Amino acid sequence: MKKRDGRKLSADDQYKRRIKIVELRDSGMPNVEIARQVGCNLSHISTIWKRYQEGGLSEIESGIRGRKNGENRVLSPEEDAEIRNLIIKYTPDQLGLDYYLWSRDAVQLIVKEKYKIDMPLRTITDYIKRWRFTTQKPPKEAEKLPKCPFKNWLTKDYPKLVAKTEKEKYDINWVNSSNIKNKYKSNYSKVNISMLSSISNQGKIRFMIYKDEITSSKFTKFIDNLIKESNKKIFIIFYNEEIYQSNSVHKWLDRRKKKIDVIYLEDCYFGLHS
Repeated sequence: MKKRDGRKLSADDQYKRRIKIVELRDSGMPNVEIARQVGCNLSHISTIWKRYQEGGLSEIESGIRGRKNGENRVLSPEEDAEIRNLIIKYTPDQLGLDYYLWSRDAVQLIVKEKYKIDMPLRTITDYIKRWRFTTQKPPKEAEKLPKCPFKNWLTKDYPKLVAKTEKEKYDINWVNSSNIKNKYKSNYSKVNISMLSSISNQGKIRFMIYKDEITSSKFTKFIDNLIKESNKKIFIIFYNEEIYQSNSVHKWLDRRKKKIDVIYLEDCYFGLHS
């Protein structure tokens, strides 16, 4: 890509380019390749990455001009760290919020209550990505893969499930667990954390964060909170086999069949749902 003079870009475009640089650099891409893709020089990439490492997202957003006082204000490094740590330590209801699991809306509300900042959801999304509190549902990519073990179920049975849940007014949620490796060099304690998350077919993401491993009791607490947040019966698809192996979890789920239906994606591989 031909290099573009950053001074001629709008403030919003400059910010978007900084975010792109951080995302590519964070993925491990060499500076030379980033420069080719983004269209800027190597020294600029190094500067943006250094500022991000020293001060987080707020440091690279600080160059945006033209805001009214307090409008779209971003968090200071200290505020950024405090919000992230609150998300790790507590569920929203423990902080007096009208939510049981973290989501963009819940994060937006705690930011407003703590710092009187009306932060747009788009900016909240950027923070959540920087904190690595993200997930995605498998069908988006899996059904495109010719050797996907669940391809038959995804292409033949999953559409029928969607039609059924729409007719019966269920809410489909894909539930997964993941480990988040903390790569922040400042402001955050260096600790690896775990996350339980769900993403609905409408794209709503809810999650809980843990400082240690996910136990059966933590897992059932997450599902219980997911039930509380829904005003309808939910259909849960588990696509990480490690989180629902225990007998206690199976028994707990069986006792709540009136509130939830469950599919284990691992069973689809063996044809048990085909």
